[in-house]
Amino acid sequence: MENPSWPAFLGLLDSDPDRAFSEFYRFTSVLLTKKPPPAMRTLCSEEEDSRDLIHDFIYRCVRDGFRVLRKYRDEGKTFACWLYTIAGNFFWDKLREKRRKPKTISIERDPKAQGLKDSGPGPAKELEQKELEEIGRKTIARMDEYCRLLLVLRHERGLKPKEIVKLLGLPSDQNKNVSDDLRYCWQKLKKLLGQAGVDVVS
Repeated sequence: MENPSWPAFLGLLDSDPDRAFSEFYRFTSVLLTKKPPPAMRTLCSEEEDSRDLIHDFIYRCVRDGFRVLRKYRDEGKTFACWLYTIAGNFFWDKLREKRRKPKTISIERDPKAQGLKDSGPGPAKELEQKELEEIGRKTIARMDEYCRLLLVLRHERGLKPKEIVKLLGLPSDQNKNVSDDLRYCWQKLKKLLGQAGVDVVS
C-alpha cells in the first residue's frame, strides 16, 4: 500500500524531473494559495505579490537538482506539513530581510523641468545616467528572486524563453509559462520604476 504522506513526484526527481517539477509546482501552488503561512500573509499585506512569493519559494525548492525536496524524510510528518513548515521559515527569512533593508530612494518629477529631481535635500537637477542605473538596481532589488532571475537572463544575457527553460532545467512544456512570467515581471518592473518617477518606454 502506498504511503499517502509521500507524494508520487518525490519518486520522479531522478527518473522524470520534468514531471516531478510540474506536479510539485501544482501541489505547492494549491497548498500556499489555500493556506498561506503567516509570514507570507504579512508580506502580501505589505504590497508583495502572492504569485511572486510562491514562485520564489518553488524556485528555491527545485534549484540545484531538487536539493531541498531531497531532504524530506517520512518521520511522522506528512510531506504537506513538512513543506508548509519549510515555506513558513522561508517567508519569515524574507520578511526579516525586507525589514533590514534600507528604504528605496524616493524621487519625483520636476513640473518645471523635463527631467527628474531628487525629493531629498539639495537643488533640483537632472539625473545623470549613473543615477538612473542606481535607481534601476535598487528597484530590481525589491523584486522577488524569480523575477530578477528571468529579467537578467532575458534582458542582460539576451536569452529567449525557450533558452531560459532549457538553462534552468525546466520541463519543455513550460515555454509559454516562462514567456508569460517574463511579461508579468517586466510589467511589474515598469510599474515599480514608475513609482520611483522613471518612465520606461516599450
